[in-house]
Amino acid sequence: TQKHGVLFSDDAGVTWNAVNAGLTDTFVRSLLVVGTSLYAGTDKRGVFVSENSGFSWTNQRAGLPDLSQVFDLAALDGTVFAGLYSKGLYRWEVERGLWVKVGEVVPLELAVAGSTLLVGHNPGGVFVSDDQGKIWQDGNAGLPVNAPIWTLAAKEERVWAGTTGRVGLDPDVIGLFASQDRGHSWTRSDAGLPPGSAAVSFVIAKQFILVGITTQKPEAAPIAR
Repeated sequence: TQKHGVLFSDDAGVTWNAVNAGLTDTFVRSLLVVGTSLYAGTDKRGVFVSENSGFSWTNQRAGLPDLSQVFDLAALDGTVFAGLYSKGLYRWEVERGLWVKVGEVVPLELAVAGSTLLVGHNPGGVFVSDDQGKIWQDGNAGLPVNAPIWTLAAKEERVWAGTTGRVGLDPDVIGLFASQDRGHSWTRSDAGLPPGSAAVSFVIAKQFILVGITTQKPEAAPIAR
């Protein structure tokens, strides 16, 4: 939420209650569950972690730069990654108790497909790593040149990417793309959607996918500090 922190429901979303004890930044951009731990990425104060379903929070920002906007969180083999748009990708190192920068990527979006970590730049397309961020490969085969990646979603070997563009750019930049090989190559996958649809969110179920779209052309990049 924007300035309302984290909300909790135990009746399938009929009612909601704030669970913000210790959460000193209530502009929450991302959430992630890893085992029994809940992580919240915030707009200015980095990452918070809760071990009791969000009823209390502890700041976990050692190693992160000041004013860390955590646009997305992901976990690969138990390791947590935080995407700080314009400031890079960071990995939480449990033994050292701090975040460590991983490579030179600057992701807005993160996804995990099998053993592959994917990052989406906005603009700049997709980059993939098969060794937890030590080496990055260009994953833009089949995507528009310098595509602004607005959202990523993955299930097993398959990945979906929503791209956006600025008003006046080639409309082919905007759309929904799918990958069958963990983000190493892509094909357009928006047949049946309204023309100019920009995919901005996904829900992946067992037998189908839901996609949230906007038919307007959002800016290619959000505000970043």
